[in-house]
Amino acid sequence: MPEVPCPEVAALFEREANTFATIVLFQDDGFARMAMDSEFSIKVPMRTAKKFGASVYAGIREYVRRSDKACAAIILNPCTFRPDIGYVAPVRRTEFSPLFKAQFGDLKLPLELTSVDEMMRFVPLGGRRMARPDTCALTDLNGSIQEFVGEGFATPYNIFVLIHARATLRRRIVIGS
Repeated sequence: MPEVPCPEVAALFEREANTFATIVLFQDDGFARMAMDSEFSIKVPMRTAKKFGASVYAGIREYVRRSDKACAAIILNPCTFRPDIGYVAPVRRTEFSPLFKAQFGDLKLPLELTSVDEMMRFVPLGGRRMARPDTCALTDLNGSIQEFVGEGFATPYNIFVLIHARATLRRRIVIGS
């Protein structure tokens, strides 16, 4: 009978397998190059994921992980309505770009978003699949307030909220000699 590895070793093997699968699925940095050639929007990873045969979920996570912008993805479970507080969306996972992590650290979110949470404005409600872009403010690790733009997309299984710092959206112009 084969020996069962300890949970830490099993988790390490699973992470390595997931990393390998991500590299193969997204053709190393092919997905990132294609996505970064477009204007920053939640629609970009949705469209690009289809071209690589990936799910929207995987595409949005990869988009954020590989981004050179200060951005984050908030993945929520579907909304439910509770008469006492209205719509509630449990937080499933968050993903941060390296620049977001360096400037803002971890995004402090409750276990579930409700109508009193600022991020709820990006959640499509009432049967809508997309939420219009809107703005919010986040405080960086230096105590400065930064303006963010957020957008949301809903599937029957998840709600995806993409937020990105407005300051990092400016196009860089390189003048060569």
